[in-house]
Amino acid sequence: MEIYGAYGKYLPEIKNEIMHKISELSHQIEKRDEEKLYEHLSGRVKQEESMIEKCQRKGLDLTPRSALNDCKDAIGIRVVCNFIDDIYKLVGLLKEQDWCDVIKEKDYVSKSKPNGYRSYHLIIKFNTSYPDINGHVPGDYYAEIQLRTIAMDSWASLEHELKYKHNIKNPEQIPESASNETGETIKRISKIKEMGYEIALDDVGMGMNTLAFVLANTNHIKRLKLSIVPFKTLSMESLVLLIKFWKLVANEAKVELVIEGIDSEKMRTMVHQAGVKMQQGFLWKSQFIFLY
Repeated sequence: MEIYGAYGKYLPEIKNEIMHKISELSHQIEKRDEEKLYEHLSGRVKQEESMIEKCQRKGLDLTPRSALNDCKDAIGIRVVCNFIDDIYKLVGLLKEQDWCDVIKEKDYVSKSKPNGYRSYHLIIKFNTSYPDINGHVPGDYYAEIQLRTIAMDSWASLEHELKYKHNIKNPEQIPESASNETGETIKRISKIKEMGYEIALDDVGMGMNTLAFVLANTNHIKRLKLSIVPFKTLSMESLVLLIKFWKLVANEAKVELVIEGIDSEKMRTMVHQAGVKMQQGFLWKSQFIFLY
């Protein structure tokens, strides 16, 4: 079934045009400020099977109008930035452009989803030279733009890996759980920092020390300690992705990262190859941090 109908042939061209517009915008800023807006840019047209599944899930008719007008994400653009400030700068610039209209936005950067997912989503309306579903020429098409930092993009990829490539039951329990971002714990952490102590969060990724909690407290934290003991049933490839993700988070927050649970030479080597130099575990008959 061709859910995009006669309009499907225009979608790749429209995607490329939007990407070109964003690329041009970045070049203009780079010439003016000598700073690039993003690290890399990519786009896709949602596969017809995926769009059919989405329409069925939403109770929509399986028609081009549902796919192109009701869903509004047949075209997807992803912008991966280096820093959070770059995301908001680009969002502001997109709102000023005369070639598109921002009709909807969701800020999952300042307030992440309970599973730790962070990204800034925009739905734009883009005027094209092609006929649209309403019979207009030139016509309007919709696209979703997702803006993330490198660390946010890595988390989203890792979550997808855990959910869909390992057939884990109840995958909603794998990502970080909701954290008490406004509770007494944050007040205590702030007070301890004011007293001159350095703070390390133990067992990040579990219990209350979730990704969202860590991100809410990076100004107070000296060190993150990630225990890999609960994740040793994962493949080595997935474990490396997990470690590299938290390394990106630590780098972005300018804090140290320690990997706990090192109990074999193989595990020590794997963590070292993942780029983490601070380790802790029984491999050295000790639970003290081992720096090499």
